Amino acid sequence: MPRRPGALLPAVLLVLGVVGLTGPAAAAPAESRTAVVVQLAPGADAAAESRRAAGQGGSVSYVYRTALRGFAAELPDRAIAALRANPAVLSIEADTRVTVDATQRPAPWGLDRIDQRTRPLSGSYTYPRTGADVTAYVVDTGIDPGPDFEDGLALARDPTYFERLCATAEAHLCPP
Repeated sequence: MPRRPGALLPAVLLVLGVVGLTGPAAAAPAESRTAVVVQLAPGADAAAESRRAAGQGGSVSYVYRTALRGFAAELPDRAIAALRANPAVLSIEADTRVTVDATQRPAPWGLDRIDQRTRPLSGSYTYPRTGADVTAYVVDTGIDPGPDFEDGLALARDPTYFERLCATAEAHLCPP
């Protein structure tokens, strides 16, 4: 029986096509990214460092030059690892959205009584204004333990300070 090359070709292409779809040529999953704010050391070039991070598969959304030196970006893990090893980088923080609730539960000592007169107390405090139209950008740079803060830091380092204060005539300053 003579072979017909025309009939064999579609069968070979079909087998190769099926193998090709399931083989290594299939698309790899996209690399995940993390939104971060990177703070750089004084004197570091924020624009150059942000370009370097973007070159490792990230995207930079803003370069900070005034309040701090650094940038905001969405970066893959390998770019974040490279930044952690970079001596020009002071910190890498997650870039997150923070929201507030108009009612605080449980309310701190004394606050619950402010927003209601009758007993029993509800255990919550509702703030009179929500700040709904306010956008706040908080940059926490920490406390420089210079001479202006030495006394306050000494108290913060002493775990018995408040216990001793509450055992004195100043006990009215302490929560129940």
